[in-house]
Amino acid sequence: MVEIRLEGKSTCAVRKRMPLTKAAKIGIAWSIITITSIGGFVLSKRSIEERRVESMKVRDRMRKSNFGEYPSNERKYT
Repeated sequence: MVEIRLEGKSTCAVRKRMPLTKAAKIGIAWSIITITSIGGFVLSKRSIEERRVESMKVRDRMRKSNFGEYPSNERKYT
């Protein structure tokens, strides 16, 4: 710790930080990139699953709408 006197009024202690090594900087960068990538993957996967569920519901409604008996068409095509 280094003590600094400002015109004799107060004393404050300032901690000197150790500079980060090159390996530490690379490690921090890799961890940020990894966390961001995993987050992006999870968000995109969730979006794809939501769209897939929606399309499956539409497909199911289409399948259900085709069941049943329909009256024969009286209309004549010419």
